[in-house]
Amino acid sequence: MVLTPQRRARSLARVDAALSDLACDRIADADLEELRCAFPAARSLPLLRLLAARTGGTAILDYLDVSRVDVRIEPCA
Repeated sequence: MVLTPQRRARSLARVDAALSDLACDRIADADLEELRCAFPAARSLPLLRLLAARTGGTAILDYLDVSRVDVRIEPCA
């Protein structure tokens, strides 16, 4: 995945992010949730799920001990 400031012909989605104090998204599958909690890189699983499904939505991801990041996805047409 490549992030660019401008939309390209093969762009999948527009991504906006902001700091948040909302609770992070949890994963219904217990094994994936355990993985998400155990490995910092796996914190992005809720975001990757949105991108893979090519649906719009919001993912609240763990970021720091005192804040999260609110990532909004808008699919490209």
